[in-house]
Amino acid sequence: MIEDPRAGESFGLPEPPERVDYETDGRPRTERILIIEDDPDIARFIKVNLNGNSFPHVTIAEDGQAGLALTEQEDFELVLTGFMMPGVLGDEVVRRLRARPRTRHLRVIMVTSQSGTAYIRRAMLAGADDYVTKPFDPIELLARIRAVLRRPKR
Repeated sequence: MIEDPRAGESFGLPEPPERVDYETDGRPRTERILIIEDDPDIARFIKVNLNGNSFPHVTIAEDGQAGLALTEQEDFELVLTGFMMPGVLGDEVVRRLRARPRTRHLRVIMVTSQSGTAYIRRAMLAGADDYVTKPFDPIELLARIRAVLRRPKR
């Protein structure tokens, strides 16, 4: 058996941590999150990732109209919404949320495959707090969610 002479070398780089802990105290989060996504596989993927990272209160709506109806019935701290959905488009969802007193404070992240600057501009002008394009890295999405939730409500 030949040993690799470079085995164990770090090449001047810091050693990676054993485990990445994204929670400071390890307790489940209390924020309620609404996912508005017409692709059920993506919606479930996001929900499972959030549940597995201390966000147990996640609700899914299959389109913009259903999502808007849920925000009238329940209190959420964050909405993740797609852009190109049947019925009500994502930027219109954001616009309507911002227009209603009950929901104008909601933090909103667009999660969409639309990557052009025209779409990003539309989302931001409508009032979105952040914009993530698909395919996305679940760790990045989680980091952006936590960053948006740290911001004060509008």
